[in-house]
Amino acid sequence: MTRGKHIAVNALNLRPGGGLKVAEALVSGLLPQEVTARVTVLWSDAESGAHLRRVFGSDPRVSLVQPTRQVSNLKVFIWQMTKLAGFLRGQGADVVIGLNHHFPSGSVPQITYHVNVTRFERERGSVTSIAEVADRLRDWRAKRALTASQVNVFESRYLLDLATTKASAIHNPQMIHIGREQAKAAAPRSDTIRPHLLALTSPQPHKDNPTLIRALAELIRVRPDVAWRLKIAGGTRPEVFDDLRTLASELGVADKIDWLGFQPHDTLATIGAQCLCLLSASRVESFCMVAVEAMSWGCPPIVADISSMPESVGNAGVLVPPGDAAAFAHAALALWDDPSERDA
Repeated sequence: MTRGKHIAVNALNLRPGGGLKVAEALVSGLLPQEVTARVTVLWSDAESGAHLRRVFGSDPRVSLVQPTRQVSNLKVFIWQMTKLAGFLRGQGADVVIGLNHHFPSGSVPQITYHVNVTRFERERGSVTSIAEVADRLRDWRAKRALTASQVNVFESRYLLDLATTKASAIHNPQMIHIGREQAKAAAPRSDTIRPHLLALTSPQPHKDNPTLIRALAELIRVRPDVAWRLKIAGGTRPEVFDDLRTLASELGVADKIDWLGFQPHDTLATIGAQCLCLLSASRVESFCMVAVEAMSWGCPPIVADISSMPESVGNAGVLVPPGDAAAFAHAALALWDDPSERDA
C-alpha cells in the first residue's frame, strides 16, 4: 500500500471475540507501516464499538464509524449488500479490508481476510432454521470473496487448502500468520510460575473441553503432591459449562478448577504470565489465536496436533495427539519438572 491511502476496515458483522481481535490486529499493524494513512473502521455492534473506542479512540489516524443503526444481523447484511459501496465512495476510501465475506464495494478495491473455518467446512442443517439460512448467506459471501476480491488473505495454510475446495481458482491468494512471530519474539517471563493450567475456550463441541478436565484429573493422579489448578476463561454465561462442571465432579476435581468467565485481555495476560502453560484441546481452528496470545504472555501452549495447530505454534509450543488427555497431562508435567523446557 502507498502512504497516505484511506483504508476502510469493515467490522460491521463482527462481535467481541476472535474476529474483532483480528480486525484490531490488522488496524494496529497498518498504522506503524502506513504512518500517514487514514483508517476508518466500520462497526455496528455496541460492544464492538465500545471496545474499538477503548483501543483506538485517542489515535487521530483512526475514525470509528457506525454507518447504519440497524441492529439485526440480517438487516446489517442487507445494508452491506445494498449500501456499502455508496458509503465507501462517499468516504473517499481507497481500499476496504473485510473479514471472511465479500460485499459489493463498487469501484473501491477489496481485500478479504479469511479467519473462519466453518465458512468452508461445516455440516449443513435444514433451511427451515433461521440460523441455517443466515449461515448459508455467510457461506455464499465467503465463497464469492474467493473470486471477487482483489486479494484473498488466509490466516493459515490449513484454511487456504480448505478454501481451494470451494473455488476452481482463488484470486490472488496470500497467507499471513498474524502475530505469531511478534509473540515469539516479545514473550515476557514471569518470576513466579505456578502449577496452574490456563484454558481460553468456549462451549462449542469442537473445542473438546472434556479432554481438559480429564488431563487435570490425570495430573492429580500421577502427581498428587503438586497443587494443580485449571483456570478456564471464556463463555458468556456460567451455565454454558454445566456439562464440564458435572464431569469435573464425577472425576473428583471440581475443587481444582477456577471458572473465570469473560476476562479483559490485560487481566488474562497477568494470569497467563504466571501459569505453567496453556492447554487447547480444540480439534478445528483456522488459526489458534489463543495460542499466540499465550506465547505473547510467556505462557507456552500445549495444543492438539490437528488442523492449523502446528502452524499456529510453530516450534514455540507442544503438540500432542487430539483427544489424548494423558498426553496433555504428561506434556504439562514435563514443563513443570524441567523449567528449562518451558523457556526453550
